[in-house]
Amino acid sequence: MFLPNHVGSIVAPNKAQAAKISRQKIQEIWRIWPLLKKELEAGNTDGVHANFGKDYVELFFKNGSKLSVVGALDSDRGIRTHATLIDEARDQDGDAIAEIILPQMNVSRRMANGLVNPYEKINTQVIYATSAGTKASFAYEALMDTFEKAIIDPSTSFCIGLDYRIPAQHGLIDPTYVRNLKLSPAYNETTFAAEYLGQWLGGSEESWFNFEKLTKYRKIKNPEWIQKFKDDKNVFYLISVDVGRLHDQTVACIWRVNVRENKYFSTLVNLFVLGRQAETKTFTQQAIDVKKLIEIYAPREVVIDCNGLGVGLADEMIRTQFDENGQEVPAYGFFNNDDYKKIQPKDAPQILYSLKANGPLNSKIHGNAYSRINSGMVRFLISEQDARAALLATKVG
Repeated sequence: MFLPNHVGSIVAPNKAQAAKISRQKIQEIWRIWPLLKKELEAGNTDGVHANFGKDYVELFFKNGSKLSVVGALDSDRGIRTHATLIDEARDQDGDAIAEIILPQMNVSRRMANGLVNPYEKINTQVIYATSAGTKASFAYEALMDTFEKAIIDPSTSFCIGLDYRIPAQHGLIDPTYVRNLKLSPAYNETTFAAEYLGQWLGGSEESWFNFEKLTKYRKIKNPEWIQKFKDDKNVFYLISVDVGRLHDQTVACIWRVNVRENKYFSTLVNLFVLGRQAETKTFTQQAIDVKKLIEIYAPREVVIDCNGLGVGLADEMIRTQFDENGQEVPAYGFFNNDDYKKIQPKDAPQILYSLKANGPLNSKIHGNAYSRINSGMVRFLISEQDARAALLATKVG
């Protein structure tokens, strides 16, 4: 209302529910402050220009500003906003927010003379509003990122949190009802902690792995970009490849295995996402990228998910290609797949393992992973937040 030509949005995980709640809140505001209604353009809805649809709300102000309720949908790509409120961030798709919503704010609000006000800090303003959820979520990452920025530069970011006692103190909710809810054996304790106490939980109560235990095993500060233990007979590398093509991405995990007293200790030392752009998503290019990782790490084995789409990548792995520089990329062979043994080059290094999961094998894989992780035989890289904090603590960082 005080910023001409300002476009604001509320991003909701459920547009229909958000539109319904927004309409109720806006009409409540009009009842309390009826003069605010006159700030809107004249229209057909109650005499003002406000569109209330089943899954959208649009308010048009006399000064050219606009407020709307949107969703993180592909249909909303390309629109422009100057500020956004991401509602119930714990239920939002982090990738959709990053790819669709945040790019909408790359154009600043302009004044009547067409120029950007250099003193205006409200441009590209993002507000996250949410109930607490799990720490393994986009919302918690956004919270920690904002919290760290608030410490480093408090003039640009801040966090505020509260539990049910604040709204209860001001008469917005009934404290007796909340206390009865807390004492009820039918109400989940972890749900109460998240919804009413603002406590972020370690993981979903239905998670198979304990989040706190997984976090305890995130010890590795520096990823390995090359093979570091060439001459050590008790150390070798493995590469596991989960295959994606159209809607998913192929991920190659680099594992270093240390053998001590006939026990195999595994460490995830790096992780590569292949095919980030459409032109690099072809299996030919993905195979070249995997082969370059093989050249760097010299793994003992490369495990490829050959169910469904994985067959396309496997077909390319047994062929010779040429990279963008015209250099030949050699073929590799499978050592456990009789079908490929018949057609792959005889002289190709047989380091590929074709993994075709089924019910019984899945059960063994899950049980093995569970026992190895819970026994502390697997280590992982530290989180992005921990890495950022460690970097910022250094002089160079």
